[in-house]
Amino acid sequence: MINPPLKYTGQTFTNRWESCKLEAYWDDLGKVWTIGWGETEGVKKGDVWTQAYADSRRDLRFAVIAEKICRDWTSPIRPNQDEFNPLCDMAYNIGIGALEHSTLWKMIMAGDWDGALAQFTLWDHANGKEVYGLLLRCRGRAAEFSLGIHEEDENGPESKQRLPQQATQPSRVGGGGDDAPAGQRITQDDIDAGLREVGDPGHG
Repeated sequence: MINPPLKYTGQTFTNRWESCKLEAYWDDLGKVWTIGWGETEGVKKGDVWTQAYADSRRDLRFAVIAEKICRDWTSPIRPNQDEFNPLCDMAYNIGIGALEHSTLWKMIMAGDWDGALAQFTLWDHANGKEVYGLLLRCRGRAAEFSLGIHEEDENGPESKQRLPQQATQPSRVGGGGDDAPAGQRITQDDIDAGLREVGDPGHG
């Protein structure tokens, strides 16, 4: 577990690749109806969203992803923000289950951060074909992850032997920003409901 938990702070990066469309459209790559910031769950032809609703769905999805990664983290080494953000963006793109069953994830949990870095650009295919836009997105993730590794490297050759996480009581991930209007603020109940949808019953 990552404790205290981290939040996703890379919305600007994700928005660069996930254009927002407020009317449902057929995604030829994913072979699925899509709307908003790449949402597919329960979407059908003819659906129309408002911008505010699309943004709230994106933010909730990232809050769920961030908490799932924090809860499922088994490495004693805590990631920094530049290492955490690319994992959240990848999970948003391919699904949290695919991320946590990937070689990239297993390498990170085993402490092979450099090996994991090389894995990012392998996720540039859709339907068995390389997609140039996906390749650029994967390279962007790798570049940010590399920044995180190099931040540690500045501390010397032993930098990858980072201090383990502090053993503290589990914290809960917030969302939506403490200054967000009450109607738009993401609550822990919202996150827990999202976790149940992806097969994580949560911690009560």
